[in-house]
Amino acid sequence: MAGKPGQVASTNGMERFGGWTKTEHSKLLEGLHGSKKESKNPYHLIHAAAKATKFHRSETVANSPNKLRKDFLFAFKVLKDGSNFTPASSLPANSNRRRVNFCSTFLYSFVTIDNGDGSSKSDFSLHEVIGNDQIVRSRTSFTWTAPSCSVIYTELSAMLMEQNESMISAPAQMQRAPSTCNTSTENLEDLQYLTVKLAEISPLKQKYLKGAISARMKNDTPAPQAGEDVVDYLYRRAQRIVSVDAMDTSHKQEVGSKRKGGKRSGGKSKKKNDMSIFEQRDEELRRDKECDNDDEAAVEETDANKATDEEVFRDPDEVIEEVQPLVKKKRIRPNKELGDFTHTQVKSCGTITCTCGHFSFWRWCEHCVWIEVLHFQVYPTISSVTKASDQWHLIRSKFLQMMKETCIDKS
Repeated sequence: MAGKPGQVASTNGMERFGGWTKTEHSKLLEGLHGSKKESKNPYHLIHAAAKATKFHRSETVANSPNKLRKDFLFAFKVLKDGSNFTPASSLPANSNRRRVNFCSTFLYSFVTIDNGDGSSKSDFSLHEVIGNDQIVRSRTSFTWTAPSCSVIYTELSAMLMEQNESMISAPAQMQRAPSTCNTSTENLEDLQYLTVKLAEISPLKQKYLKGAISARMKNDTPAPQAGEDVVDYLYRRAQRIVSVDAMDTSHKQEVGSKRKGGKRSGGKSKKKNDMSIFEQRDEELRRDKECDNDDEAAVEETDANKATDEEVFRDPDEVIEEVQPLVKKKRIRPNKELGDFTHTQVKSCGTITCTCGHFSFWRWCEHCVWIEVLHFQVYPTISSVTKASDQWHLIRSKFLQMMKETCIDKS
């Protein structure tokens, strides 16, 4: 996050702060041997940003929770809408209503309980912990891990791509049928299309999707992964909230500049000035590692060809449960979002902390709102959020019931 004090990611503040950070970064690299190579070291980038924040920002981040920020008020609307949700299993058999799944932030989340002796027990569903009276009374500490939009869309896109590739086995005449035509690659990168598909996928596909997200979570460690450059590492481990306008355009329109008063000509490669800083840095890093990547690709291809028939025809459930080395997939990233997972910790003393971008700045976030309402039964009182007719104890109980009914079966 960057911006003027009190404003998250404001445009003017970001440009000013970026200039200060560049100046501090140049000072840090002075006198270093191999300064060009060291300039790509994320340690120096973070150090420069910290120094720029210390000397050029007149105010610091919040020291106490700022619960009345408008950035978090939408979280109460999510609870209201979720309490009125009707699961597909409750619809009549002859209903013409389209299948709509529950909110994926809760549907594909995981909970880990702290045993109190330094160990923990994972693989709990949300409804088994959040709002559980026994957990509340015993003051049990737990951590709620929620996947980011990028993780959900990336894994869904990969799953749909595999489904498209399997259509090659259909008879040639059937492949021309509209119902069996492959979905275009462009659709698999569009947020609106993926959102519709996310709402329509069957329970079996939901299970596969949650298994893929679980494997990614278990491999999400601070150590860099194989073939991961600086930009990919920041996409995976950094934290920044998704833009409010993320659904207005596909992620491809996020980067690059638009010309005023005219359209960008098609069929031509982007000039360096038209690229975002992330694209330029990504291109430079990949160019530097081109020779190494060719050697690694050759080794990986040789190893892949050694797969036996027994490995290919394994039970899908066994594959989901195992922690497999992640295969690099095309990341579908909504505007401005960073990070793969958000970890919200509820301590035995009742303190709530979170790793998301909002919490790091305001000491409060939408995840804290959901924990406060669903787990601790602390309801809003401000007029901009609730009405006199709202019965929050009923909203809470209905939402918890929806989480239980729509829970993805682990068996």
